[in-house]
Amino acid sequence: MRLWHDPLGFQQATRERYGEPFTVRMHPVGPLVVVSDPESVHHVLTGDTETFQAGRANGRILPILDCESVLVADGEKHRHRRHLLMPSFRSASVAHLADTVAGETERAIQGWPVDRPFSLLPSLRDITLEVILRAVISVPDRASHRELAVRVRRMLSPTASAALWLGRGPRGWWSPASIFEHHRRAVHAFVGDEMARRRRQPGCAEPADVLDVLMAGTAADGAPLDDRSICDEVVTLLLAGHETTSTALAWAFDRMLRHPPVLDRARAAIAEDDNDYMDALIRESLRSRPPLVDAVRATTAPVTLAGRDIPAGAIIMVSIPLVHHREDVYPAPEAFSPQRFLEHRPGPSEWVPFGGGPRRCLGAHLAVLEMTKVIAAVLAGADLQPDLAQPEHARLYGTALLPSRGASVVMRGSPGAARR
Repeated sequence: MRLWHDPLGFQQATRERYGEPFTVRMHPVGPLVVVSDPESVHHVLTGDTETFQAGRANGRILPILDCESVLVADGEKHRHRRHLLMPSFRSASVAHLADTVAGETERAIQGWPVDRPFSLLPSLRDITLEVILRAVISVPDRASHRELAVRVRRMLSPTASAALWLGRGPRGWWSPASIFEHHRRAVHAFVGDEMARRRRQPGCAEPADVLDVLMAGTAADGAPLDDRSICDEVVTLLLAGHETTSTALAWAFDRMLRHPPVLDRARAAIAEDDNDYMDALIRESLRSRPPLVDAVRATTAPVTLAGRDIPAGAIIMVSIPLVHHREDVYPAPEAFSPQRFLEHRPGPSEWVPFGGGPRRCLGAHLAVLEMTKVIAAVLAGADLQPDLAQPEHARLYGTALLPSRGASVVMRGSPGAARR
């Protein structure tokens, strides 16, 4: 219960009591071996992928995602699928979405209430959902686009998405697993219809979005991808591609608004096109409050980490919050200080909000682009203040670390007041 309600405090207290690595036995997943020292993190994230299998671990942590996608694949299947998808998410490939991010943010600001508290997170989810839809399955018909967005939102409703944490569980019509599966089938049906439309009306030779890439791609054995695999991949990208980014943005605003000097410096950096400071701000926000609690691997052979023997079949959990709050790497880790990233760039096993190694998040470049553009648009178009003085606590929801009040703020004055 404490892990769910105070994930960072629980993990810090457990590490202090038992050292590291330590083991948590948690229903329904089973034993989790938690590591956070850079050497072990490097070993787990960049080690032999046949020994440290991420797909198998993700399948055990999130059994409801029983699908054919890059998230739950291992070995050659994962390498081939990642190679197919990677070009669509490179920095140059997602740059064209910058105007979409800015436009969606400006429209969202116009709908925010004035002088009364509201949570930023739902609005940020709408923004990031629009962006990932454009990247993965761009539907030119506005009505169809809205229909798809509604179906994805229903799949991520609190009742349905509870299945991501509870697992398959009971299968009655009332269960979270059944509700989630119902909405997932609806999204699959939409994607299937869109694939049929594209096959009837082929467009340009160059792929326009990820769905085009998947439809033109092949499996590891050279055969064309079947429709079920394509639908699973699209659904996984839609789920993973906007929920974590919106959570990261909610934390970024919660952190900034509670640190006026950082907020003032960010506004100046935007005005002066100081990309270095904005990069440091985003890195510090992702360090201070990462949107995900872990990166997991399942061992297929015995391994030794930090002098401890770990058996085959174990789930290794790289605790991202513990890595990011090590005093030997980040002095005064509870302080929110983007300046630390201007003075020192931590190693790849010391800053891991996107995981690492061959399983590093495909959408990292898109996430950073969205955070940069959304922060710039909000600081230019809205004067936000925290709703309450006390900071928001992290709450574990599935594998996500959400602000306890959804980044509750108050907008003073009409939209555009900050610019004036």
